[in-house]
Amino acid sequence: MPISGSFSMINVDTPLLAAYFAAIQPEGPAPTTTTSYISFIFEEVYNQDVVSVQRKHEMKEAKKITIKGKVHDVGYRLFLLTEAESLLIDYFDARNALVNGEQQLIVLVRGPRDKINSFVDFIRSNYPPEASVHDVVVEEYTEEVRSIDSFRQSFMVSQLAKMVQIGLVMLNKQDQMLDKQDQMLKKQDQMLDKQDMMMNVLREESEKVRNVIKERFEEDVKWLKSEILEIKMTLNKIKEKVGIV
Repeated sequence: MPISGSFSMINVDTPLLAAYFAAIQPEGPAPTTTTSYISFIFEEVYNQDVVSVQRKHEMKEAKKITIKGKVHDVGYRLFLLTEAESLLIDYFDARNALVNGEQQLIVLVRGPRDKINSFVDFIRSNYPPEASVHDVVVEEYTEEVRSIDSFRQSFMVSQLAKMVQIGLVMLNKQDQMLDKQDQMLKKQDQMLDKQDMMMNVLREESEKVRNVIKERFEEDVKWLKSEILEIKMTLNKIKEKVGIV
């Protein structure tokens, strides 16, 4: 079928392909067969995909962000993970480091430039309540950054492992406290036993003292009775002598 314009001298079995070629490249050399038309179209689509990927890659950038200060064990990584997810950033990593005795949090992030800039701005002006930041260093980063899904999974596993360790430590401390409590109860029982022994001794001593007092009292009463009787007898004798009936 003859095609108008630059393709008027070419007979093509597929008019739709010829029309497509005329639309996208009206001044270029014309393919002469259906196969060459198809090859040309596939090449154009491939080139467009490559350009699209290159443009997307050019729009993305990666950063290494080092946060210095009191940044360990304050929930910092979860804090930043939440913000990265809210910005729909696909590549994120964060790890604690100790450099010359100084706590650092090293964050790697890659994504669209506008989202990365928003994330950096967030880091510069926000941090967890228990954290204390004195410096934030932002650098270009050229290495790979793992996906945020991969980080989330490994982070949750590490947190679960930490919780297990904390739980084991707490159980050990609880066992130690229970052992100390048992020892204290044992000592208390020993003290109560000693107290009971002392009470028994006191009872025995009290009983002995009471018996001694009772014996002495009875002896004193007996002596008093004998003395009174003797006095009465003496008085009677005196009465008889003086004639008092």
